[in-house]
Amino acid sequence: MPISNPTPKSFASLDPEVRGITASLNYLMKFSLLFPTLDKYRFSSEVRNFQYDSNLSIITETRIDKWWSRVPADKYPQLINVAKTALSCFYGAIVESTFSEMGNIVTKAKTNLNVPTYSAYQTIRYHLKSQNMTAVEKFGRSKPLISPVDSELTRNMRPASSRYREDLKSTPKPTTITKKEANSQVGLLYSHTSSNAEINSAPTQKASALKETKLLG
Repeated sequence: MPISNPTPKSFASLDPEVRGITASLNYLMKFSLLFPTLDKYRFSSEVRNFQYDSNLSIITETRIDKWWSRVPADKYPQLINVAKTALSCFYGAIVESTFSEMGNIVTKAKTNLNVPTYSAYQTIRYHLKSQNMTAVEKFGRSKPLISPVDSELTRNMRPASSRYREDLKSTPKPTTITKKEANSQVGLLYSHTSSNAEINSAPTQKASALKETKLLG
């Protein structure tokens, strides 16, 4: 994102260290453009009061998210919602690893995965990763023939297939047209394009004709 982009500057204005600075006030105001559902008049009032509220100086939290959690929600409801939304955006290695995981999951052979399925897949992978375990280590049994099966895993697996089939039924199918309908639409498009070209070229042809008449005259 370019340095001159106002969005990261607006995000930076949430830093309590810049509270009271005119530039900070101006960039906080720009959040009303990023969040169209805000009551602009009320938000503007909250921002101005926030900039010079001496009671906020007693908050000693150093982490910005914890600092904003101490700001009174009854006094700055809209501003706090904006701050929570902005601070919930994450970046860094976890984002890059997510794109990498996406490339490993969504392949040419698996292009029909819907969003809930992909989300569940990612959730499981990150859960196992946070515990530094593989699926075999988590659900595996030391003695496959006699060790008990994980009862919770079994309960979740039984209705999974039926839920998936129900999801497929409720998912709207893509609209298909016959070859004849496609050819008809192409013909109409070509006819419309040709008509527009004739209309647009008419003034040019008329001007050329007048120019030739003047030259001949």
